[in-house]
Parts: sequence; structure tokens; C-alpha cells
Amino acid sequence: MKKIFFILFALGTLSGCSDWTTPEPMTYADDPAPRDNKSYLSKLRAYKEDFHAVSIAHISAVPNVTSQNQRVTSLPDSLDLICVKNALGADKILRSDIAYVHKNLGTRVFCMIEYDKILNEWKAMIPPGQPDNRTPQQVKEYFEQQMAKWLACLGEYGFQGVAISVTNSETVGRTDFFDAFEEWYLFNDNTPVMIRGNFQYFPNSVFVSDCLYAITNPGATPTLNDQAKTNEDIDNKMRTSVISMAPFVPIDRLVCETAIKPYGDTKPTGVQLPEVARWIVSPLTGNGYFEKAGYAIDNADVDYYYDMNTILNESKAAIIGYADVAHAPDRIYSRIRSAIGVTSAYDYYGR
Repeated sequence: MKKIFFILFALGTLSGCSDWTTPEPMTYADDPAPRDNKSYLSKLRAYKEDFHAVSIAHISAVPNVTSQNQRVTSLPDSLDLICVKNALGADKILRSDIAYVHKNLGTRVFCMIEYDKILNEWKAMIPPGQPDNRTPQQVKEYFEQQMAKWLACLGEYGFQGVAISVTNSETVGRTDFFDAFEEWYLFNDNTPVMIRGNFQYFPNSVFVSDCLYAITNPGATPTLNDQAKTNEDIDNKMRTSVISMAPFVPIDRLVCETAIKPYGDTKPTGVQLPEVARWIVSPLTGNGYFEKAGYAIDNADVDYYYDMNTILNESKAAIIGYADVAHAPDRIYSRIRSAIGVTSAYDYYGR
């Protein structure tokens, strides 16, 4: 199942199909714009090179691929960027998949290097209940070695960039983690970098100020049936995470992250995909400017199995649609902008 991709919040006006709007196909067989259509692919790549709200998805790699949802090729064509977690030791098919989506779809694929993962592996080396007598030098050497292994994935699999992720508040090895990356970046500053996580844990470093995008989950709380209050909460928390905690993070490249919940998961969480996408096209509230550069979706591979429309309807979300960029882009953009109340052609592009 190739799933729905970009969110077009149409207050119900996009719920019906027309000659220019059709849901993104559930299988390759009924794809209205198949991947062997040169015109479609050309226009898709051109779209991604133009100015628009960026869409990013995170997916976890596996050592042995056994299902289509474990491959970057199963994700929607229109994604701008894909971040691959757990790339170290991934199935070798990942290399050819990355090359395919980059060449044909114009999708860039980044390797995500997670401090939290390396830290957890370091902590797991000590049996529960046993004291940790390892020295700071051993910590330094371990994090340096792990960073070197992860960075080697870039060449091994052909990634187009790297995403540095830190969400854990612990400090063990964190400076060593960043130092090792900064040393590498000094000689590889032409490699695109994204940062992701809690910005206050990042150093005031060149790779941070140079980053392509800064991704964070603001931990905002949705207000049921009140998108305006939800927008305000996201604005305030995004602003606080940057201006108050990490003023060196570029404010013109902020991406709001949310996570796809597995179907049937009723645990309370922060804002979901519909709220985040409505927020992107809403005017900024409060004092203190920042740019809503786009959104990121964690656990994107979960969507492969579950019907997104059902999930969104259950959470009182708007209709999601797929506008085929290969057919009538001018009419598509005009209709979408009108439906969601956006007046500027460059405020928002739907797909």
C-alpha cells in the first residue's frame, strides 16, 4: 500500500474527487501517475525544486527486508526528504532504493544518527544493578567509534545528507558525540545536515547554524474542535524551543514533527498530523517571528498498513487528498489555496 502523502485541509471541500484530484493510490497497480511516466516524474522533480512547505518522513531500516513498508520506495512519491533510522547494518537493498527515489522522484534520503540510540547501547553494556566504573576516556572513545561507524553509512548506502538527533536530556557522552561529528563536518561541510530533537541540547556550532532544517516536536496539546487554540499552542512552544532555549538555531528553517500512531493506539499524545498541517498554513500568532518551513512525520512506515483516512476521521481531522502534480498544477494550487484560505501562491503548495 503506497499511502497518502501531503495534507490538504479543505474543510470538507476536497472530499470529493474531480478530474484533477484523486487519492494517492493504495497500490502501484492503480497509480494514476505511474513511476514509469516520464512527464509525471519530471514535473514531480521540478515541484520539489520550487519553493513550498517541506514534507519529511522518518522510517526505520532493518537488517533483512521482508515487507514493502520497510523500504523507502514504499513511501509517497511527493516526500521531499526521508530520514532513515537504524541504517547501520541495514539490508543492502537500501542503497539501490535510495538511488532510485533520488534519481527518479527527486527525494533526498538522509541518514539519521541518534545520540539516544548510542547512549542506550552504551548503558546496556553494563548489567542491571552493576556499577558503571567506566572512565570519561572510555566514554569518549566509545562515542567517537560509534560516530565513525554511523558516518560511514553515508558512503556505504549513498545517502544525500545526515540528520543529527538528540532528544534525551542525559549528558553522558553527549559532548563527545557532538565533538566527533563537528570534527567530521569540518572536512565535509558540503554535506547537507539537519538537526532534530530538543534544540537546547545542541551546541552553538557551525553545523547547527548551517543546517538545512531544524526539526522538533514542540509537545503541543491539541484543543478539540478549536484549531485556533491549537495553532497558538504550537506557535508558542515552537517559539520557546528556539528563542528561549536555543537562540542560535536558525528560525527560518523550523520543521514541526509529529508521529503516526499505530492503528488502535488510544494513548494520549501531542498534536497529530492533521493539526500540524493546518498549523502550517495558518498565520503566525504571538510575538517573535519564525518560519514554518514544513512538517516531519515520525513512524511513517506505520501508515503503510493502516488506512489513514480512518485514523484521521477518528481524530476529527480534515479530509486528506492527493493532487496529481503531473496533470494541472496551476489549477491544483489555485483550488487548494482557495479551499484553505491561503492568499499567496507561495504560502502553501499542495501536492
